[in-house]
Amino acid sequence: MPVIAPSAGETATVTYEVLVEKRRSGEGRWFDTENYTDSGADSPGRLITQALEATQHGRALAAALSPGHDLLMVARNRSRTDVDSNLDRPRNVGPLCFGVSKADARVWARKHKIGSPFQRARRTTVTTTGKPLQHKRGTHESIYVLPDENVQEAAVGVIAAGAEEALALAREHMQTVCGMNLHLMRGVLHGLDEGRYTACLSPSPGRCCVRLEPVV
Repeated sequence: MPVIAPSAGETATVTYEVLVEKRRSGEGRWFDTENYTDSGADSPGRLITQALEATQHGRALAAALSPGHDLLMVARNRSRTDVDSNLDRPRNVGPLCFGVSKADARVWARKHKIGSPFQRARRTTVTTTGKPLQHKRGTHESIYVLPDENVQEAAVGVIAAGAEEALALAREHMQTVCGMNLHLMRGVLHGLDEGRYTACLSPSPGRCCVRLEPVV
């Protein structure tokens, strides 16, 4: 449950202190606190304010049935059966259930014909931040950045511009580029201990080419 904290120098805003659990590979868990301020529409804390208002009666009922329960995500339970086997959410209190289970996420995903909303939100947050949060750089790039459709779309223009610039430089410095390609292929042949072929220049209009010719 978010804790209301005073906003420095502000009287019309509300700041919520949220305890965040960040799971890591291996043993143990890492907890951190983050502040979200509700200063109006589209501010980070506005959704929390709306959630508190929407769940006010449910939270009051939970506190009356079981004093000490003060959880934000509360809803009316559809079924009272099999309430203790679902260990990824707090136990039910009377007709109330808390949190969002993996089963809830699967139902939501099937209904909307997309993947888990939590994975999508996590990926969006990580890619929007632009830097690893609790992941290594390799995990950040391979799991979150590269598969993201927005990142791929934004990269098209950058890659095309880089390719055009490289092509212009290659045409401007044709002799240097051709020499680099020639020595590259000679190095490959030397590394493979390949003596049957030799690398030689075979340029054509507007481009350079290195061919492998049999040694006579």
